[in-house]
Amino acid sequence: MKRTHIMEHKVLTVGIGLLAMVLPVWSAWLGSVSAAEDKTGATAPPPLSTQEFATAKQLYFALCAECHGVLRNGAVGKPLTTDLARHLGTGYLTQRITHGSPAGMPAWGDSGQLGSDQINIMARYLQYPVPAPYMAEMLDLARTRQ
Repeated sequence: MKRTHIMEHKVLTVGIGLLAMVLPVWSAWLGSVSAAEDKTGATAPPPLSTQEFATAKQLYFALCAECHGVLRNGAVGKPLTTDLARHLGTGYLTQRITHGSPAGMPAWGDSGQLGSDQINIMARYLQYPVPAPYMAEMLDLARTRQ
């Protein structure tokens, strides 16, 4: 029984040692992939005009902020942080906004509440940093929910 305990300890020690050797290499590799993406512009947000940005911002505060949060950190709905939105991409976001989700997100496109142009603008807008919320927008949001 004592010999089994020693063997288990050796296996655990070797496993931890291998993990300690592999983890820095793996982390460096992941870091280099991220850096390459940044250099190629793969993580840059898609183009959005000033007017489209304003439209999407208004739509977000009117339709999305209640569930996803004013700062997109999530509330009832899942987070929509900039890095996550860029990772998901315009195509995925367009489909999610159009068809909703089984978890309870409304199907804004299927219901006819948003048109395809508005959905495309929203999908691109979510890939931009969160704009500073303004008090007037917050009051408007509060009024629409009463």
